[in-house]
Amino acid sequence: MKGTNIKGIYRDVLSSNGKTLVDAGWKSNAIVEDYGRFLAALMKKDFTSEDKVGIEYMAVGSGSKDDAEFKSRVTSFFNSGNLDQPYKLGSEDYWVWAKKIDVNNIKYINKEGKEIDTVTNKLKIAVTFGENEPSKESLAFKEFALLGIDKKSNGTFNTDKMFFINYVDHGLITKDKSIELTRTIILTFPIEEAEEVNP
Repeated sequence: MKGTNIKGIYRDVLSSNGKTLVDAGWKSNAIVEDYGRFLAALMKKDFTSEDKVGIEYMAVGSGSKDDAEFKSRVTSFFNSGNLDQPYKLGSEDYWVWAKKIDVNNIKYINKEGKEIDTVTNKLKIAVTFGENEPSKESLAFKEFALLGIDKKSNGTFNTDKMFFINYVDHGLITKDKSIELTRTIILTFPIEEAEEVNP
């Protein structure tokens, strides 16, 4: 019988003026405990938002000691109410931000990695941080996470129901206003094989 652990890989590509500067290749990423709580909340329909809750944002930041600290910082970002710019954390060198993921940038893929319309156990999520995202300033990217988050009836975020799916503490990526960063994540949800039953 196969294991039940979700698997994740990601790939970063830096480009400028349509030319690839760096292709970091595929790397693994850690699926965090929050994912299990997120799945349970989805199954229970424990969200009040009128919008359908799923993978909503990719959070990025300048570096935290672990996913729990990063989540705390991202919580402060959403509670600030200002989502248009990086949220600075005491020092100008420390920041977090989250980009809304367009639903059209989340695709089902088959075993060969081809995008298809049929539901599979594999998702590909592609997020591009444009030349001026999240800021015109040069920023040091060191971490990211995919997340889902609920909204209250007044339209504000309910950070008590914010859940990380994964977390990556990667090497330094310095991004200025002339560079685009395209980050692609593939999540594979395991399908268990039933044990054979002899007649």
